[in-house]
Amino acid sequence: MYILNTETVANGADQLLNALKREEASIIFGQVREPTLPIFHALSSSTHDIDCIQPVHEQATIHAADGYARATGKPGVAIISAGPSLTNAITGLATAYMDSVPLVVIAAHVSDKNNCSDQFQELDGNGIVNPVAKHVCMIEEAGDISRLVSGSFSLALSGRPGPIVLLIPKELLSAPRAVETSSEKVSNYQHSIHPLPENMISLAATELNKAKRPVLLIGGGVISSGACELLHSLVERTNIPVVSTLMGLGALRSDHHLHLGMVGMHGTIAANRAVYKADLLISLGVRFSDRITGKISAFSPQSKKVHIDIDQAELNKIITVDLPVIADIKEFLQQFITYLHPNDHQHWIHETASWPKQSPQYNKSDSILKPQGVIRWINEVTNGEAIIATDVGQHQIFTALNYCFTSPRSFLTSGGLGTMGFGVPAAIGAASGYPDKQVVCISGDGSFQMNVQELLTIARYQLPIKIVIINNGYLGMVRQWQELFYQKRYSHVKISSPDYLRLAESYGINSFRAEDEEEAKAIISKAFTTSGPVLMEFNVKKEGNVYPIVPPGASNQAAMLEKAEKASQT
Repeated sequence: MYILNTETVANGADQLLNALKREEASIIFGQVREPTLPIFHALSSSTHDIDCIQPVHEQATIHAADGYARATGKPGVAIISAGPSLTNAITGLATAYMDSVPLVVIAAHVSDKNNCSDQFQELDGNGIVNPVAKHVCMIEEAGDISRLVSGSFSLALSGRPGPIVLLIPKELLSAPRAVETSSEKVSNYQHSIHPLPENMISLAATELNKAKRPVLLIGGGVISSGACELLHSLVERTNIPVVSTLMGLGALRSDHHLHLGMVGMHGTIAANRAVYKADLLISLGVRFSDRITGKISAFSPQSKKVHIDIDQAELNKIITVDLPVIADIKEFLQQFITYLHPNDHQHWIHETASWPKQSPQYNKSDSILKPQGVIRWINEVTNGEAIIATDVGQHQIFTALNYCFTSPRSFLTSGGLGTMGFGVPAAIGAASGYPDKQVVCISGDGSFQMNVQELLTIARYQLPIKIVIINNGYLGMVRQWQELFYQKRYSHVKISSPDYLRLAESYGINSFRAEDEEEAKAIISKAFTTSGPVLMEFNVKKEGNVYPIVPPGASNQAAMLEKAEKASQT
C-alpha cells in the first residue's frame, strides 16, 4: 500500500532519492552537471545511503548501469543531464533496449513550457529517446516523482525487460513538496503479463515426447526470466542436445556434455549441424536475428518448430514456427516439465557428440601468441567463475568460443546492437554490483579506445577489474571481412594504439605486456594475484581470423573453417 506522509517536506531531489532507496537501489551511476546539482546536493546527505559511481562519459554511464543490471538481474539506475548528456546516452540506451536489459534512467530535463523558447541545452527529449526505450515518461509535478520512479522499476522488469527513461524538469528537483513515503517497496512486478496457454504447453510436450532428433535453442530470455535451474532440470530429464545464442551463453554450463556450443554465423559445427538435422527445434527466449539464422530458407528445414517468448512481437517475425507460445520462460518450463517423460535419445546424442565443438583452427594457427590461448588461460586461472565483459569484434567471438561459462549472468556483451566500447563500462557496473567477484574485461585495441577514458573511473574507485587487450593492430573483424569477402582489399582498418602500459600507469593501474605464450602465461598468473585493477596487453598475430564464419547471406551449412575451405553440414 502507498502511504502518504504530508508532515515531512523535501524537494524533488530528496523525493527522487527516497524513491530509489525504497526500490533498494543502493548503487547508481550518475553525472554531475548543472541540471543534476540538486540530486547530488541531496546525495551528500548520509541519510540516503546510496553510493554513486561517476563515469567520465554519459555513454559509459548507461553501459555501466547496463553491466550492473546484466550481472545482478536488478534494474541499473543512471542519472544524466540534459542536452548533450542525453544525446551521449543514446548508444547506451539502444544497447540495453536491443538486449532487453532493465534500466531506470533519470534525465534532468530542460522543460519547454514556453513552446520552443531555445533555452540552453533544450531538446525534444521524448522524441530523441523514444525509439530506444521501452517507455519514456515526462514528470510534470514534483508530487508525482515517487510514484513514477517506483512504477518505472516495475515496468523495467515486467514482461520483456527494457530501459525506462524519466524526464524530470530541472526546476522540479529543487521544488519543495510534501513527501510521499512508504515503509515497503511500492513496485510489485510480474515477469508474465499473459496467462499460461496450457493447451499449447501440452502440445509442445507431445511433440518433444515423440521427437527423435530434438534440439533446444536457448537465448537470453532464459537468463532474463531466471529459468536456468529449470532448464538444467529439463535437459537432465529429457537428454536433449542444447545449442545457444551469444546472449544465451551461461544459461547452461558451456562444458555440459549436452551443450553443443553457440549457433549461427560463428557457431560451432556441432551446434549448426544439430539445428540443421533436428526434427524438432524448441526455441526459448530467442530473437532469430540474421547472425543466428543465416539464410532463412535453410534454417532447420527438417524440423517442427516451437518458439516460446514473452514478447508476442517476436513470434513468427522472422522464422515461421509451428507452435508459437507467448509465455515467460520460467513459467513455461515449470509447467512443461510436468508433461514430459524421460527419454535418453541415445542414438541422437551419440551422433551429435561426434561433431566438432571447438574452433577448427586453434591448433593450426601459425601465430606465436593466439587469442584463443589467451582466453583459455584466463579460463583456467578463473576456473570459469569470473564475470566476463567484452567489447565487440573478434575477441568477443574468441571469448564466446573458448571461455567455459559456468553460471548465468557471467557473460556481459552487446549482442543485438554490437556496441564497440561496451566492455570497460559494463565491467565497471558488474564490479560495482559484485565487489567480491572476479570481473574481467576482454577487449580489442579498436574497441578499447572507444571508452578508454573510463580507466579514470576504474582507478578512481579502485575497482579490481582485470583488463585484457587483444592487440592485433587492426579493426580485426572488419579486416577479416575485407580479407574473405572483399578480395583482401584492406581499407582504413589498420589502426595504431598508445602505449597501453604507460597509459595505465599514468592512472596508477598496474600493467603488463606479453609477446609470446610464455610471457602470456606469466603475466596472467601475476595479474590475477595482484590486488586492484590490472591491464594486460597481448600482442597477437596481425591477421588471425575467427572461424567458423558463415559468409553473409549464406546458410549456416556453408560455414568457412579456413580461408578457402568450407564445411558441408548436410
